[in-house]
Amino acid sequence: MSELDQKLSMIQDQLNSRVLWDSPDFEVLEWLEQKHGIDGDRATTMLSVAKAFRAKSIREKALYGVIFSGIGALGTGGVVALQLFGGVVFVLRTIILTIAFGFCCLWFARYMSRLITGLTDSSAGL
Repeated sequence: MSELDQKLSMIQDQLNSRVLWDSPDFEVLEWLEQKHGIDGDRATTMLSVAKAFRAKSIREKALYGVIFSGIGALGTGGVVALQLFGGVVFVLRTIILTIAFGFCCLWFARYMSRLITGLTDSSAGL
């Protein structure tokens, strides 16, 4: 690997982390031009690679969220369903588990939308 390739790889890694932490596009392109003298097609190509890296990172984290919230929803919903269909209802426990089930369903929907779209409202590094 030549010295130029190593330098471009290092710049791409820095660009990936800037985009991962939700820096605006114009700021990233300006940074590339001012700091490293990269502009035009090469800069937009590097930016698109960094955006693809960000979407992949979001989807990876969302997959874990979908799995864990799905397990939580199945666990809490299953216990509530067993209580209701079994005819034995513990009022406080059922209320708490129903609230937990609701939160798990909300988290599941949130992470599923992130998994499908690859987008998030916050930085992808969290």
